[in-house]
Amino acid sequence: MEQETDPQQEKRFLTAMVLSVGVFWAFSTFVYKPPPAPATPPEGAAVAESVDAVPAASAPVLAPVIPVASVASAQATHLERVWPGVESGWSSFGGAPNRLLIEAYKEPFQQLWLPTWLLDGFKAGFDWEPFTIKPKDSQTVDIVGAPDGVVLPVGIDDRGVAIDVNHYRVVSKSASALAFATQYGDVQVTKRYELPKDGYVSRYTVEFQNVGGAPARVMPSFGVADAMPDDGGSRYDSQKETWAQVDGDVEHYVRGKLEKKERPFVGPVDWFGVGDRYFMVGVEPDAPLLGTTLMSPLPGEDRFGVAFTGEPMTLAPGEVKSYGFDLYTGPKELDFFQEREMAMASSVDFGFFGLLAIPILAFLKFIFGHVGSWGISIILLTVVIKGLLFPLSNKSYKSMKDMQRLQPEINALKEKHGDNREALNTEMMGLWKEHGVNPMGGCLPMVVQMPIWFALYRVLWNSVELYQTPFLYFIDLSLRDPIGIFPLLLGITMWAQQKFTPNTASDPAQQMVIKFMPLFFSVIMFTLPAGLVVYILVNNILSIAQQWAIHRQHGGPVKAGDAGSVPQKA
Repeated sequence: MEQETDPQQEKRFLTAMVLSVGVFWAFSTFVYKPPPAPATPPEGAAVAESVDAVPAASAPVLAPVIPVASVASAQATHLERVWPGVESGWSSFGGAPNRLLIEAYKEPFQQLWLPTWLLDGFKAGFDWEPFTIKPKDSQTVDIVGAPDGVVLPVGIDDRGVAIDVNHYRVVSKSASALAFATQYGDVQVTKRYELPKDGYVSRYTVEFQNVGGAPARVMPSFGVADAMPDDGGSRYDSQKETWAQVDGDVEHYVRGKLEKKERPFVGPVDWFGVGDRYFMVGVEPDAPLLGTTLMSPLPGEDRFGVAFTGEPMTLAPGEVKSYGFDLYTGPKELDFFQEREMAMASSVDFGFFGLLAIPILAFLKFIFGHVGSWGISIILLTVVIKGLLFPLSNKSYKSMKDMQRLQPEINALKEKHGDNREALNTEMMGLWKEHGVNPMGGCLPMVVQMPIWFALYRVLWNSVELYQTPFLYFIDLSLRDPIGIFPLLLGITMWAQQKFTPNTASDPAQQMVIKFMPLFFSVIMFTLPAGLVVYILVNNILSIAQQWAIHRQHGGPVKAGDAGSVPQKA
């Protein structure tokens, strides 16, 4: 038998929900401090080929595991390669790229925020610098954070990729291809790159060759590594993580977790790399590789990486074993990955709300293709979603009004039965059934909207398509409102919306929580992406208009004389 919802339980649930959101907001704002965006390359970086002072390795050389910084300071060959959209630098130290400038994107904006500006002025003794919402000059994004590190390390034994802090010799070079080689004992390692004519996917091949006269045991390992500094920064800075898809599951870890514990995964690996929520240096093998994938710290300052290690193999004298990869060095564009059928599409991680986030992003792109503004696209998305939910909202509002009309009779039943919960529930169920009222009907629109809010938040937070997109006075819809006008307007519209919404709460504590909800949400919205605030604000405005129309349709607000006048269920 169905039972009445316990008012105390409703109170506890509502209070718990508000506190949970508050704790999440407080943690995100005051505790969570990801590292800042990668530093730009030093001025005067080589744009031409420099002379390699390291002799070609004609005899077996075993590279010791030593700090990267001390080795990288030695002179190395630097090569520059440019293709549409990318300016790249390559170094014989590690035989890998040491600079990858993505020309279409700038480093994250460092925007002045009004509350912080006010606080700093008070701390300085009522002395404020000029306030501006214009961003500081930002350089082109370089997705390599450690130009002196080895981005694509390779290993041959149980020491893994940590051994690869070595100088390579340039085997071949052309405008579209590069090859580097080094030697560990009798095993020669060659890294070959076929550069693209445009775009972000290069062909990357690693060869292991036994150049000795006896069989050689090799345990192949391949990694992606970069600097992941921990020196503070805004919560909106791009925070690098190690990434991998192992046995169908996407794993990613920030620096702090890797410092506490290495993260091994056993199973077939589809791709792995290092990147933040917008950009990635990753490798995708021609076929899933079977072995162990390890995310861990690596030699070098602030250097971390993810590496795959396969099963040991024996190479006969002269034998060569090759492994082929797609090397991705660019923005994490979901459409690009999907068009090329790359498994790396899972690097665009929308989390639990991916089922909603992906169609929302697709629809936003569709609208953007017609209007050319992401801000207007978000507004039109809000209108469409509101239209689709209108029948549900209409039914919900009628249910809330009917519940409000029945409130005097419900209060009378509570006085009649006192602590006899079973008798009270039985009569209340009968009363609701008699009038065709659903006590939970008023909650349905909010229940449906919340997943949409979270999904849109993930779209704004993780989609490079919306990265640094301006609208009105916002320099970036993925950043918070610098002045706070929209969060304040949102709070006002929530307060106005409450005036049109029948209040069915009988508990004073519940009424107090509901009363302060606009203020609570307004404060939270100060720290969330401006695009999400635009969506919720427009949704509130449409809700007010909708509720005004429903008021007229259903006879206006409930008055004292209307109590108990709920139409009987036919």
